[in-house]
Amino acid sequence: MPQAEPSIAELNDLTPVKPGVQKEPQFAIDTSGSMSWPAAEGQTTTRWEVVVEALGRLVTDLEGHDSQAAAEAAAGKDAGGVMTVTFASTVVDLEDLSTANWRKKLSTVQVGGSTLLTPALLCAS
Repeated sequence: MPQAEPSIAELNDLTPVKPGVQKEPQFAIDTSGSMSWPAAEGQTTTRWEVVVEALGRLVTDLEGHDSQAAAEAAAGKDAGGVMTVTFASTVVDLEDLSTANWRKKLSTVQVGGSTLLTPALLCAS
């Protein structure tokens, strides 16, 4: 019998954060050509479509954990969300995904190219 996926609350219990420590949830999302492949054999739904739908739930669960939201808003950036970069042959900084903007921002993402992760990790740091 498959084990149930842990909830965000259960994951938070595994990674306690000390009071006063800043948190900036982050995603590095693969947008290489393989993301246009079917999510499962014999299916028409792509891997990218599955990721987009999953991200909506993750953004909802994580956006309230952005302790830098006020500073981002003061700087005129998207505030309160999950700092997100996509990676393939190039890296795209989507800034913060939030419940208000995740679908719009992800609809602009182009899928294709090679999988080059290192530049995305450097951008997110």
